Amino acid sequence: MAFESDLVAVLAPLGGSVYPAGAVPAPLPTTKYTVYAQIGGPAINYADDLQPNLIQAHMQITVWSKQRAEAFAAMRAIEPAMRAAQAFTSRPLGAPESDYDADTKLHGARQDYLCTHAR
Repeated sequence: MAFESDLVAVLAPLGGSVYPAGAVPAPLPTTKYTVYAQIGGPAINYADDLQPNLIQAHMQITVWSKQRAEAFAAMRAIEPAMRAAQAFTSRPLGAPESDYDADTKLHGARQDYLCTHAR
């Protein structure tokens, strides 16, 4: 769980409250908030079958806000912070994508990262 707390420490100053996927409280936060989810990642396998000391996590980060511009501004600030993280390495896997939830009327900005961290 150290990786998740390190990730939250990077995200919290930039994207409002931070929640793992599936744990956003009801009612929804009234200001911008960030959701993260690990959606897989490439396995690290050593030729000698030793247990690797690193894990690679494909992380999806989404900022939600009432304003699209606010969601994208937060995401633009998150990318350099993720690249500069000291507790893990991170690189974006693509450019941010937009999202919209018609039920909540919230705008989202989503970006995927490959993060490498200690086991």
